[in-house]
Amino acid sequence: MIMLRLLVTSLLLFFSSLSAALMQGTVAYTFTDKMAYPTDVATMSDGRVLVVDGVNQEVVIFNTTGQATYLTNREFVRLIGIYIDTEDQIYLTDTGAKAIFIFNKNLSLQTKINLNQDIDPTDIVPVGKDALYVVNNDGHQVVKIDRSGKELARLGGEGRNRGQFKYPATITSGADKSLYVVDVFNGRIQIIGKDDRFLGQYGEWGVTAGQLFRPKGVAVSSNGQVFVSDSFLGVVQVFYPGNRTPDVLLDQDFKTIHLQNPTGLWLDKNGILWVVESAKNQVLGFKIK
Repeated sequence: MIMLRLLVTSLLLFFSSLSAALMQGTVAYTFTDKMAYPTDVATMSDGRVLVVDGVNQEVVIFNTTGQATYLTNREFVRLIGIYIDTEDQIYLTDTGAKAIFIFNKNLSLQTKINLNQDIDPTDIVPVGKDALYVVNNDGHQVVKIDRSGKELARLGGEGRNRGQFKYPATITSGADKSLYVVDVFNGRIQIIGKDDRFLGQYGEWGVTAGQLFRPKGVAVSSNGQVFVSDSFLGVVQVFYPGNRTPDVLLDQDFKTIHLQNPTGLWLDKNGILWVVESAKNQVLGFKIK
């Protein structure tokens, strides 16, 4: 393991030279609290930043100055994932409760969806008014349900082929409503189209530029840039539509930004990339250019 980490460190030194577009990030925000290994992040339209702190069975809500309040519920068991839609509805996945919790913008619980017991829900994204796509980590699937919890489809299954997963973790959607699924042990991001067909992938397993060792979080910009955190390599990579060479996120000195176990990602309406740095119990907001 030590030799592997030394190899990875040396390889990361080449990332900046391989990044043709020199994607840079400046830390604009650093929010921390009494969190214990937070996992995911999303923002509301008024700028509040919500961070999932499943160990403490709560969501930490930071205002724009970093002051924290808390969203709690006695039915929370082990929260993992979060998504906030354009109407500021908050979707939470709870792997312990085998459930989805949906809160309104006033932080009032609107719905609890109890899932089948064979579903291990680690993340969620709504598409349209009716469909919810839930990552089933242990089941190596993405499960499509309606808002009553009725199953509409199961996508994938365990394996390494196109359309199969090995412990998928997180999910998001692009401007065209395509889905981007972090396929952790296969080291890739799989893309699912609006008709639930698999369209392709970004990345492959490995430790060099354009490869992923333990991808965890994903966020997609309005112009199709795909940001991916790698919890082992400690970097955020950026993939582009077409055959353009991927980048790694660099600081203002054009050096690779190293993070300690980065997990959840979120791009807000102002172009701030929020990154959960799980091992340091904090969330960082990067201005991207």
